[in-house]
Amino acid sequence: KNRFFWFTNFEHNNQDGVFAVANNHPIFSKLDIVYPSTLNFDLVNVRFDGNLNNTHSGFLRLSLDKNNNTAPPGGGVYMPSNWHVSRTVAAQVQAGLTTVLTPRLVNDLRFAHGYLDNHLDPVKAGQCHAQPACVGAGSPQIHISDAPQFRIGLQSTVPKTILQRTFQLVSNTAWHRGAHSLRFGGEWEHLRLNSVHKFYDQPQIVLWGPTELQRSAQLTPLFDALPASLKDR
Repeated sequence: KNRFFWFTNFEHNNQDGVFAVANNHPIFSKLDIVYPSTLNFDLVNVRFDGNLNNTHSGFLRLSLDKNNNTAPPGGGVYMPSNWHVSRTVAAQVQAGLTTVLTPRLVNDLRFAHGYLDNHLDPVKAGQCHAQPACVGAGSPQIHISDAPQFRIGLQSTVPKTILQRTFQLVSNTAWHRGAHSLRFGGEWEHLRLNSVHKFYDQPQIVLWGPTELQRSAQLTPLFDALPASLKDR
């Protein structure tokens, strides 16, 4: 009683959103779709505070955030096979000890450790199987030169992983005498970061578009050879 206190909370979020894919092309707009985008996270906080004796008091806090989502890349809302899947675990532990050295001298010591583990992966065929919305899932990234909003296949800048650890130690001392006070202290911080970032893990393919074949007399035979489903008549 009056010496030990604790607090905890848990929060869960399940968000089911959507993105509208608009290809802005007379042919590829036939594949326009409103496709689901999910976001899930769990957030946990636990804190303990205690008065150890008349001169020492301290606390210990743990925070944990786990989340995952499926969404388009930052550059645009392309076909769902070009989206990415993100998984993140972030945690922090912090402890503090306050010591009354003398009636005029108080020291505050704190230590913190932060942890971040993030994975960004392409959408694979098993995760995106609704056709024709997921056409190209698991295949190389394909651009159509006359349809810049139409893009299918594995996103060119994933997979990517980040593993980050941060260590921090802070000590501050306060001295009081009459109407005067003086504070001094120091801080040490160490950051350890490991990251793997792949570019064009599979080749990127750029193709002529059907409307380009229509505009060029030299390419007209190629357009005429296309199946009727790819012609804008």
